[in-house]
Amino acid sequence: MTNRTKLPGRIIIVYLLMLVFFCSTGLAGKPLDIQDHWAEKEISQWMDKGLITGYSDESFKPNDSITRAEFMALINRAYGFTKKADIIFSDIDENNWFYDDASKAVAAGYITGYSDVTLRPNNDVSRQEVAVILSRLLKMSQVNNKSAIEKFSDFSSIPAWSKEAVNSVVVKGYIGGYPDGNYRPGNSTTRAETVTILARVVGELYNSSGSYGLAEDKLIIPGNVTINTTDILLENITIEGNLYLTAGIGDGNVILNNVTVKGTTVISGGGENSITLDHCSLNEVIVKREDDKVRIVAQGNTNIQIVRVKSGSTIDTSAITDEANGVVTIFINTDEEVELIGKFGTVIIEGEGANVSLINATVEKMVINAPTTVTGHGKIENAFVNVNGCSFEKKPENLFLADGVAVDIIVDPVEPTVKPDKGGGGGGPSQPPSTISLDRINHQEMFIGQVIDISVSTDATRITATSDNTEVLTVEVVGKKLVLTTKKLGAVRITVTGSKSGYNDRIRTFTVLVKEPTPPGVALSAINATNGTVTVTFNKPPAPPPTVDDFTITKSINGGQAVDVSVTDVLWNQKQIQATLTIPLVAKTSEEQSVVISARYKNTDFISAGYFIVSALPSWTTISNTLEATFEVQEQN
Repeated sequence: MTNRTKLPGRIIIVYLLMLVFFCSTGLAGKPLDIQDHWAEKEISQWMDKGLITGYSDESFKPNDSITRAEFMALINRAYGFTKKADIIFSDIDENNWFYDDASKAVAAGYITGYSDVTLRPNNDVSRQEVAVILSRLLKMSQVNNKSAIEKFSDFSSIPAWSKEAVNSVVVKGYIGGYPDGNYRPGNSTTRAETVTILARVVGELYNSSGSYGLAEDKLIIPGNVTINTTDILLENITIEGNLYLTAGIGDGNVILNNVTVKGTTVISGGGENSITLDHCSLNEVIVKREDDKVRIVAQGNTNIQIVRVKSGSTIDTSAITDEANGVVTIFINTDEEVELIGKFGTVIIEGEGANVSLINATVEKMVINAPTTVTGHGKIENAFVNVNGCSFEKKPENLFLADGVAVDIIVDPVEPTVKPDKGGGGGGPSQPPSTISLDRINHQEMFIGQVIDISVSTDATRITATSDNTEVLTVEVVGKKLVLTTKKLGAVRITVTGSKSGYNDRIRTFTVLVKEPTPPGVALSAINATNGTVTVTFNKPPAPPPTVDDFTITKSINGGQAVDVSVTDVLWNQKQIQATLTIPLVAKTSEEQSVVISARYKNTDFISAGYFIVSALPSWTTISNTLEATFEVQEQN
């Protein structure tokens, strides 16, 4: 009888102990409703990056649908879009919280609205709408093979306006079907599905200025990479997916050094002196900036198989080494001006009204399939013209016209005669002059206010050098040295030209990334670490106050190798000159763990905290013994 009266108490105790046990292994600082959710990993990662948040009641609601307005806000955040367009949709106004996001979405070109001039921002975004938006956002090419979506049981229900986009995103693996074999194009997209899809698309996100990669070995990234801000240097990286240089870069600079991209590189951002490719290997490059012109400089031993130009741009290969293939094939499909500088293999023009300017350029083969104007005195070795309405400022060396086709030659200048050597001798023409030597100059990283000298190895008798942005950095030539002086943050391209009488000039380019300096004498003087929190004290106040990107944190468990730890938040205390950093918790395991945290500020030295202990998870034997003891006490009472 006594046992029966005590049974409810036992059940309560068991329940409470199990609750404590399982809560101790849960997600600290994360919404409870994503624990054990199929999208828990992706949601947690995006929350850590500040790309998405939960609700005020500490929930995330992963299975709730997401609206078109919320979807636009997520994309704009992930891709760093800031440029706005004038919008006149009848169902929104400037007082709506999503007005700016709608304006950015239209400017970026992935949202157009409906034919009745509405945006329908509060409607749930459907799975087929997500596919169309991603197709526009990623400049995806049409996939002719439809086997990817024909496998869906409801293939016939996918409307014509979304079928191509759905096929493209399914082929890329960004969106899949349901276990029952359907795609369900009209279904609403949940918050969990949205984060998972965008996480696949974005891949590794670089959204803070700085240098990334390894000093010597090559870092391999299995998926996509997205860059959404300016002043980024990627170095020694192999990207097995696609690389997206988004409109969030604006008119800023991105430098790729010894980078291999096995997928497609999409360039949607950068200005007229912006994207530098040095010793890179790229498969396919798509250039499409919505609102301005972008300049792409390929130099060193860079090889690009295909470039598809879909907006105004400058492609400069003048600093490619003799050993490199440079740009093998260019497809031009825009009526905006495209400038070509340097040597190119095949140029195929497909866009009606194309305007191609050859500036010190040599094109081995040009195929023209749409009315085109070719200006400049660059050399075209072989031109194949298949349509009327084309003109050349300078006649190609060999011109082949399709039946019934005529072209206009604006001017056909006489090539200069090669003068004989002054030494006389034979009466024939002299040999073409050779090119002087000028060694390659490596990329540089400097700090604001720094001055450095770079020696130039060359047999030139005259050296000139220019900076493409003298507000950031100036360059002066002193003898055979370059004197670089930095002024403010930014990335700069330096062009060095060596000259010598009787020789062809040699041109070399290199880039300089100018970063914020570490204030003299600023360093960490003390550190204290607990599980999930690191508090560091400075010897003097840094200026400006530190951010998450200023710290490098490592952890070592049980004396093992130190590994990097991400910093998700910084709380600055100016009075105490302290920063409290939030880092991921060290999860409990079946064994006790001794953890040592080390930290450094910018490029100063690491300091280490004393170890702290992460206790082991209680075993079921311990829990059982505790319960028995508790029950015995109850029964004795």
